[in-house]
Amino acid sequence: MISNIYATREKNIEANLHFLVKRFESVAERLEKLSGLSVESLEVSKDEEKKPETVFKSFFFSIMKEYQCFSEKLDKEVMEQAQYVLEAFEMLGEFIEKGSCMEKPDFSSSEFQTLIQPLQDKIDKVINIRNKNRGSEMFNHLSMVSEGIVALGWITVEPTPVLYIGDMKDSAQFYANRILKEKGSLDTKWVYSFINLLTELQSYVKLYYNAGFLWNSNKTNLENDKKIHNSTDIEDKTEADAVLQPRISESRTKRSNNIESVFSELNMGESITEKLRKVNKNQTTHKSPSHSAQSSAPSDYRLSQVSTTEEKKTKLPCKKELAGSRWNIENFEDNHNIVINQLETNQTIYIFNCKRCTISLKGKANTVYIDQSFNCGLIIDTLISGIESTRSASLEIQISGYTPTITLDQCDNSQIYLSPKCLSTEIITSKFSSINVHVLEEKNGDYIEHHIPEMLKSTIINGKLVTNFVEHLS
Repeated sequence: MISNIYATREKNIEANLHFLVKRFESVAERLEKLSGLSVESLEVSKDEEKKPETVFKSFFFSIMKEYQCFSEKLDKEVMEQAQYVLEAFEMLGEFIEKGSCMEKPDFSSSEFQTLIQPLQDKIDKVINIRNKNRGSEMFNHLSMVSEGIVALGWITVEPTPVLYIGDMKDSAQFYANRILKEKGSLDTKWVYSFINLLTELQSYVKLYYNAGFLWNSNKTNLENDKKIHNSTDIEDKTEADAVLQPRISESRTKRSNNIESVFSELNMGESITEKLRKVNKNQTTHKSPSHSAQSSAPSDYRLSQVSTTEEKKTKLPCKKELAGSRWNIENFEDNHNIVINQLETNQTIYIFNCKRCTISLKGKANTVYIDQSFNCGLIIDTLISGIESTRSASLEIQISGYTPTITLDQCDNSQIYLSPKCLSTEIITSKFSSINVHVLEEKNGDYIEHHIPEMLKSTIINGKLVTNFVEHLS
């Protein structure tokens, strides 16, 4: 009886072992079949993950979720603007994907305008949210995002897009500091989520596009150049070897034959100098002005070539156009006849990269933005919101009507002329130097100059930091 039990147990164990072995063999076969495919797919996926466009899509939209989440909790207007920010980043991702597969177009061509227009439209929508809600409690929030979203235009900046993004982030930080002073913890988290978005964008561009956006033509040209240089180097080397080999052998034989004659000439002593030929003064190179002029000419020529090519690269086409409700005045130099007549209350004016120009704005508009402009004069009638100037210098702004606010960020050596109607105008400054305000007196018709103080004194009083302007008493 017992022997029968053991026999049945042994049979069951053998059957189970046989079944398990078959299962292991089938699993092993499947793994062997899939192993080759999985390795290849992993290699492909790794290559795909390294591409800039893939990194952009996978990384930025994970960061965007935090900013979107805080925007929903804050305000309806902030959420609406955040949606346009998301769409703007989507358009930037599409631009990177398309641009990496095409040759570099001319920035003034219709082809490039068609490519960049979707991104430009989304950026304009972000800015328009701010312009439509000037009286909102969230104006600083909307302004911070409007200043920062312009950083997405780094794709048109060469050769320093990273610095450009940094400048835009600084402009956004101006409004961010206001929010951090006045608002609570939720607003603080929201501010840091958006600033972090710009910081990560700056790091991404520094890693992949440090010297500017890489179009497909750059890559192919580099590969072709490498092939051409390698082939020419090999050909030159073989030709040089073929030419030099017999000359080296000839020179060696000549040296061995002429050694005896050299020693015999050395034994001649001072009489060997009789064989030397006299040199005239006009044949010397270290004292001849003609020779020195000839030697210096090529270097000057090369420097002039470099400077002219740099000027060609940096010079952008002039633009004065109305896009929707926004006037764009860009890239003008030495032009004193820039005039816009009959402005409307819903229109904004954006002045960018103008030098040594005079701009006259007639009528009642909403806002004037001045960015990276130098030695310019502005004559403005009336504004509903105000003037905002950043990273500019040597400006002369004359208000003939009224404007409620003038904001100057990173501006130097500027003069502001106010009419008698502007006595209640608020002037906000940061990171500035040498700004004077001239107020017109109705009685005399003369301007009285007032200097905006720059030096601050901070002291701790009762455990609190108190800051006042330093007054110089004579």
